[in-house]
Amino acid sequence: MTKQSMIARRILESQLQQIEVFGVNDTITKYPAFDASYKVLWANHGDAISIQYSGTPALKGDFVRYGKRSAQGILNDLQYSLARYYLNNFADGTKQVCS
Repeated sequence: MTKQSMIARRILESQLQQIEVFGVNDTITKYPAFDASYKVLWANHGDAISIQYSGTPALKGDFVRYGKRSAQGILNDLQYSLARYYLNNFADGTKQVCS
């Protein structure tokens, strides 16, 4: 889990405690379905940002969503990396040019 994800998770827990949805000592991990949904939401958000900047979903999405790497995830990362290389070097000139 990244530092950003940990900070966001802690802030969300604090907010849920303040509005009394969570008890004082409750955490997201105490609710497995909510925890899984949070991880997917976080990964989907990362993909959306990555697509804006690089043209492909974020790398290691399988790890962010499920906490482990998979063979399919590694193949996806290879595909995304090759696509990024192509886009950065041959197709995204306007993103690389600064005025």
